[in-house]
Amino acid sequence: VGPGISQVVFDSLGNNAKSMTDKDKCCIILFDEMAIQPHLDYDVHRDRVVGFEAGNQNIADHATVFMLRGVFKKWKQPVGFMFHKSAMSASTIVNYYREIVMQCEKIGFIVIASVCDQGTNNVKAINMLTEESKRNLILKGVEPRDYIITVSN
Repeated sequence: VGPGISQVVFDSLGNNAKSMTDKDKCCIILFDEMAIQPHLDYDVHRDRVVGFEAGNQNIADHATVFMLRGVFKKWKQPVGFMFHKSAMSASTIVNYYREIVMQCEKIGFIVIASVCDQGTNNVKAINMLTEESKRNLILKGVEPRDYIITVSN
């Protein structure tokens, strides 16, 4: 399992979902970022240097994790992590958030809430998601409610 959203984890969750009730599939998305010590290591097994931001040669100094947690049943599972140079942008958070919600919908999970700290980019990301949701609901003729996030239909 490498950086990014893990399809392996979602495949496993999908298999578990087959034996779960709808209530047990209700979950929340948690995400958090932390500063890490910039550092490079050589991975002998993969014959590569690790410690870079994905897709470029910037040495990562931050890590972000996205996790799902059950609301009614006690379970939690990291579904993705990323290493990056400086804080993750709000638009990048939004893109990962959308992807995770869509993956959850594919396997039958029901995302009912989000949890994050009040980091500047987290707040911006949540505001971007709620504003986009309001616009989409208005276009469909539906009265939007505050702090509702819709990712798909």
